Amino acid sequence: MDPEPPLHETYKPLFASTKTDHRSLVTVEEGELPLVDLRRLSQKEAEKEKCKEEIGRAAHEWGFFQVMNHGISMELLEKLREEQVRLFKQPFQNKSLNFSAGSYRWGTPTATSLGQLSWSEAFHIPMTDISSSSMEAFATKVASLAKQLAEILAEKLGQNWSYFQSSCLPSTCYLRLNRYPPCSIPYDVYGLMPHTDSDFLTILHQDEVGGLQLVKDGKWISVKPNHQALIINIGDLFQAWSNDFYTSVEHCVVTHPTQERFSAAYFLCPSYETVIESCSKPSVYTKFSFREYRQKVQEDVQRYGYKVGLPSFIACQSVTYNDHACLGPGNETATAGYISNLTLLLDSMSSKASDKSFYNDSLNGIYSLFLCRGDVSGDVCRVCVNNATQTLTQMCPSDKGAVIWYDQCLLQYSDINFFGQPQFYPMLLMWNTQNSTSPEEGNIGTLGLFYSLVAQAPYEENMFGTNEMVVGNGPGRRYGLVQCSRDLDVSSCSSCLGELLNQTEECCIGRRGWRILTPSCFIRYEMYSFYEQTLSDPPRSPDLPQVNQGAGKGRKSTTKTIVIVVSSIAGVFASVLVAGFWYYSSSVKKRKQTGF
Repeated sequence: MDPEPPLHETYKPLFASTKTDHRSLVTVEEGELPLVDLRRLSQKEAEKEKCKEEIGRAAHEWGFFQVMNHGISMELLEKLREEQVRLFKQPFQNKSLNFSAGSYRWGTPTATSLGQLSWSEAFHIPMTDISSSSMEAFATKVASLAKQLAEILAEKLGQNWSYFQSSCLPSTCYLRLNRYPPCSIPYDVYGLMPHTDSDFLTILHQDEVGGLQLVKDGKWISVKPNHQALIINIGDLFQAWSNDFYTSVEHCVVTHPTQERFSAAYFLCPSYETVIESCSKPSVYTKFSFREYRQKVQEDVQRYGYKVGLPSFIACQSVTYNDHACLGPGNETATAGYISNLTLLLDSMSSKASDKSFYNDSLNGIYSLFLCRGDVSGDVCRVCVNNATQTLTQMCPSDKGAVIWYDQCLLQYSDINFFGQPQFYPMLLMWNTQNSTSPEEGNIGTLGLFYSLVAQAPYEENMFGTNEMVVGNGPGRRYGLVQCSRDLDVSSCSSCLGELLNQTEECCIGRRGWRILTPSCFIRYEMYSFYEQTLSDPPRSPDLPQVNQGAGKGRKSTTKTIVIVVSSIAGVFASVLVAGFWYYSSSVKKRKQTGF
């Protein structure tokens, strides 16, 4: 009887419906992971500490490393391999009978495209279900090694490893035996699609065929096989517990056209009730139980075809979503090559948001940029861009271009090079449903508020400006903000903002609050202060400020001017716009103009 799982037959519709663009377009370099000799842990104290330092550094900088002299003999590894081959060579119908229900798995039941399909089969075995002597011996030794490494990694953070002792028990950990059959179209199908591991630590032994790839510094690296070494990688839970000091790195397995590949992995997992909480403050992530994390992963896989992971648990998500646009064509399912390129590029965007407020880059014909509002903190920028990348990959998985707007940032990508070109579409217009109570404020004051901003902001280093106007002699004030994407030059920024200012009379003048958003620039007006007040300048005279023609993008100041508007009924404007005043109607209150 045939031992092969029916991958070809089951996923035939995906091959027929997916246009291939070949993952071979992704540049992959072969490299070796950091290699740590664990024999040094039994030597003198100085050498022992050096070894621990190397382990901590590798977990921090790579998220992956190899260990040798790990205490598991080659003889035992060969016996384990023989046991794997025996299990996988059984008739397909019998494989599910070896262990508890659900242990045998193959393919990807939720896949809707080739890029989501894993061309593999596996036995995912609870440690308490293992009966084979070779598997039991391997699992016992590798479990001891996992706890030794967890202790070292906790120690390097100044933490006690008793947390892992009490949380990670034999009944909560797993052994996974993997087989990757040959695949006739290796450039379009993964053996195991890109992912991160939902555990604390993974310990892997792979054969000489190779196929493991991981992301390092924005590039995919093919890991050179070392049959005598074990591969260690940090899981999501360790990244969350370490407060992002250790890194859970995205990795995948690629298929081979003629050879099958075997590997064995041990997963250090806690009980479902274990609460994962960052060991230092302020916490990057909210507290969550392992059960909550697993449930969220399963929900995401069912909904999107892949897991979202830790970004779903980022703390202080003080960002407000406005809208997004998928810019097509959306009638083709994205293939593995396109997904790989886009994933790498968006990962790069997220990583750059840690220390930049603007960044643009391209990869294999995909162009992307993010722009954070000029007044938000680096932490808010990072969270916003991270959310934006995750949302776009969920909402526009098969589109060649997309843009998303939050109050605090925007992010876009396209297969067309848009850098340096002002883009007016898609254009998003949003306004408060209540009219302003003063015609004078609506026509004269509002335009005066923005004329000065549009004139000055393009010359600022971050192409950002805020503006206030005082209404009459009372306490009432109005607030304006403009910003351009910094891939534009001064002239293009001026043109973009000028076009938005022209749009205001159609939609917005006389409204209590409104905003106009495009991929290249945006403008916003409110009756309340919605931006960070970084300067404390006193009110200026009623005259509009003069534009400093000598100012350039090298200036580090932020435009902030105050315009006085005289009104006989100024006291009426003291009310503050509340969130309930905004209605997100697709036809009236929020209008999106699309089309490039």
